[in-house]
Amino acid sequence: MHGSCWEAFPHLISHLPQIIGVTIIILRVIVITQSTTCLFDRDADESSHAVNGDRVLENQTERLATRVHELFYVHRFMLNLFAEIMPPAADARHLPDWLKRGLAGLEDIETMQGGAAAFAQLCGRSPEHVARECRRLLGDTPTTLVNQARLAEAARQLRMSNHDILSIMYECGFTNSSHFYSLFKKRYGVTPRDYRIHPVTPPSAGTGAGGRN
Repeated sequence: MHGSCWEAFPHLISHLPQIIGVTIIILRVIVITQSTTCLFDRDADESSHAVNGDRVLENQTERLATRVHELFYVHRFMLNLFAEIMPPAADARHLPDWLKRGLAGLEDIETMQGGAAAFAQLCGRSPEHVARECRRLLGDTPTTLVNQARLAEAARQLRMSNHDILSIMYECGFTNSSHFYSLFKKRYGVTPRDYRIHPVTPPSAGTGAGGRN
């Protein structure tokens, strides 16, 4: 437990400005919350002097709705920020079942073609939640995970089929040849054509497959 805390410490220091910003936001939320608790009492006094009581009720509703809206977006911002600054979990064996299901489904060609949206749908969670948990637990974005699966499948087809390179690229879900060639060379160190002639083992799993579709 103590070791994990010390491992996270450098990450917290490097993101100190963001943490300070979050602290300021929290203080603002407290102020908003306190003002909300007094909202109806204050407006009740106004209603005793108002000509039209319906107008006072309308003002109450508008003010409360504004505060709920603000709190929702502050909460979502804070979740995303802490997912960014905290290091990924050291032990990926304890992944939630929905994420394991999504990762297993990445071997499906239809999921590769559908991209990060299809991956999130397979996980059964919102795209935002999936992205946040992938960064927190795996240290990668859904797009990176999908592209890793696409590149592995493209490499397999280059080794085991006679399909032309563009056909393989499209079948694996890539739509831009320049982007595909760039990611493939970054991952395997050679072009798809050279890989077909002399297959090589990638340096490590999980690198060099970021970016767009």
